Amino acid sequence: MSIVVAEICPVAAANAPLLARDGVAVRPVDGVAPSRFALAWRADDTRPRVHAHARAAAGAAPQDR
Repeated sequence: MSIVVAEICPVAAANAPLLARDGVAVRPVDGVAPSRFALAWRADDTRPRVHAHARAAAGAAPQDR
């Protein structure tokens, strides 16, 4: 008996090499408009790593809103 799990998860092209490994296929998708991502966390979350990640993401994001 074999179990097949098929899931699709869009990722940025630059992240594809980080995900490619045995059992994971990474394929480019053409004809898709650029996407925007949002980072969200609970208002009462005080974990330092969560806030550090948010600061790093804010510093790396383009400011063209």
